[in-house]
Amino acid sequence: MRSPVLLVLMATTMLTGTAEAAELVLKRAVLGTGGVGYFEYAAEVTGKETLTLRARLDQVDDILKSVLILDPAGTGSATLPGKAGADETFASLPFAKSDLDSMPALIAALKGAEIKLSGPRKLEGRIASVQTETVTSKDGGTMTRTRVSVFSGAAVEQFILEEAEGLEFKDIRLGEQVETALKALRTAQDRSGRDISIQLAEGGKRTVRIGYVAEAPVWKAAYRLTLPKADEDKARLQGWVVLENMTGNPWKDVEVTLSSASPVTFRQALYDPYYVTRQTIAPPVSRTALPRTDAGQQNLELKATAGGGSDQAMYDMAPTPAPAAAPIAPSARLRKNQAFLGQGGGAQEFRMAEPQEAGSAAEENAAGASFTLSKLVSVGSGESLTIPFVDVKMPSQAVAWYQGGSRNPWQALTLKNDGATSLPAGSATIYEAAEAGPLFSGEAQFPLLPTGDFRLIGFGADQKVLVDSEASSAKAITKIKVVDGTLQVESRLRQTTTYRVKNGAGELRHMVVEQPRVADWTLVEPKAEEATIAGQAYRIRFDVEAGQSRQYKVTLEKPVVEAMAIADVTGERIQALMAAPDLDAETKARLATVAEAAKASDEAQAATSRLEEQRDGITQDQERIRENLKSAPQGSDLARLYSQKMLEQEKALDKLDGAIKDARAKYEAARKILGDRVRAL
Repeated sequence: MRSPVLLVLMATTMLTGTAEAAELVLKRAVLGTGGVGYFEYAAEVTGKETLTLRARLDQVDDILKSVLILDPAGTGSATLPGKAGADETFASLPFAKSDLDSMPALIAALKGAEIKLSGPRKLEGRIASVQTETVTSKDGGTMTRTRVSVFSGAAVEQFILEEAEGLEFKDIRLGEQVETALKALRTAQDRSGRDISIQLAEGGKRTVRIGYVAEAPVWKAAYRLTLPKADEDKARLQGWVVLENMTGNPWKDVEVTLSSASPVTFRQALYDPYYVTRQTIAPPVSRTALPRTDAGQQNLELKATAGGGSDQAMYDMAPTPAPAAAPIAPSARLRKNQAFLGQGGGAQEFRMAEPQEAGSAAEENAAGASFTLSKLVSVGSGESLTIPFVDVKMPSQAVAWYQGGSRNPWQALTLKNDGATSLPAGSATIYEAAEAGPLFSGEAQFPLLPTGDFRLIGFGADQKVLVDSEASSAKAITKIKVVDGTLQVESRLRQTTTYRVKNGAGELRHMVVEQPRVADWTLVEPKAEEATIAGQAYRIRFDVEAGQSRQYKVTLEKPVVEAMAIADVTGERIQALMAAPDLDAETKARLATVAEAAKASDEAQAATSRLEEQRDGITQDQERIRENLKSAPQGSDLARLYSQKMLEQEKALDKLDGAIKDARAKYEAARKILGDRVRAL
């Protein structure tokens, strides 16, 4: 007797014959120093085939982020079981995951479903109840069996599940649901990896390449240096590479490229489902969070200009769409891939395909942009899908973007969105088009790019350019005036940063330097129209010729006003003001009269101070004499000596008091003259 579980699976599974699918073979690997590598597979296909790419579970995120489908026939797509596939599958099924643990549990969960039984007696109807019973066998033992009640027409019939033959569901959809659940469970239990199904476009016989960037060990260099012999003047240096194949599959006839670039790489959990937590509110109240977005950059001085405007001139990009790309010149970094698959047709050249038919119908609206996919999407429950939604060409310019913190600027690209819709933010994997195929150049965070605007995207260190900076400061007096009886000195503080750029590349470098903005400071060099504002920095552009060095100065200025009361004016401070090189001759002449009065005031003050110091000295000496006089015998010669000296000092004090009075009068007169001359300014 056949098992009921086997009978159900036979009834729910459709066996179809399929042609043997083409096999993807690893043909090319580009290894770098950023902890990732580019891996490219190839297969010979005909028509609209589906390729299977086996990937380790820990590499799925990287593959979703960077996969390329290089098919001469057109754009393809890729699907794979979702990470939360089993839970998502059972959420929409009429039975739970535990119901598949046994056949009685599954039949009990499907009460009301129509079944058909072909043996030991024919029976059709809907499942009404499922009961477990214990019976005694002929030999005296006990056994457990399941009694199923079936409602058929007006009658209720029963059968023993363990004795049933030819049990099947009459509803084909229910059978498909059981099969879907079993497949989801198998996929969830598979920890070794995922099978990514790549659906290709319709086409003739051709070679298709599938490439992606995934985690890989960095390659290491180990040199062998042989010193020269006595009669030789050249040493032998032999470099060896140490690399590891951690892909999980053997490599055979793989073209390996080693890259010493320093690209930006990061992890992003694209394979994990993400949901946005939304508030539950009563209508008609509506709240929408306002996200922080990249504001880009703007001109320091907004002036209307004819034609493309100052932005256009700054980036030196044509406002019209770029012409069709010319054939790619041979790359110095990659050897040509001769006889790619070892076939008689010779080498097959691969280039990034021209933009295909728009992947979506885009529309700009008040909230941003919307993209409606132009192709109908088919994807199973719990599966993931990746497919293009936009395919355009954009004006761009390669730049060296210096933000400080390192001697090497970022290798970057300036992009202009000349399309009709904004482009949303996301991650970007950058490739360089090479004759042998795409060359991984780095990764970047792609910012929100509104239509008609520019954005800078940095993706790796530009090791051929060195930037050093040096800061200096200076202060210059620009104006002196009197306000409400107070001398006001207006100065100009300047901070100058000198950038020294050395371009070791064989081509021109367009530099973009970010100079930090400081509150109350204004950019004076270069001119405002030659720079833009990007957040808390000025962006300044200049060019450095190939193999040349250049100095570029950026100067910030801040006005300072120092108030000086007339009582604080001294000859020394006036002389310091007169030494300012930026003061005009008339102001210096007026300051000369003030300096003369200030000098007289200083001299009068100094004379008064000297007299007061003499008086203080005599007063302190009298205190000493009084103490000595107390200890001297009364009527003694010593007592008479101290008394005589006290008398002489009192006479000197009277004379000093008169001199101090006269000196103070002269000082006050001098201060009055000084005040009058200061106010005369």
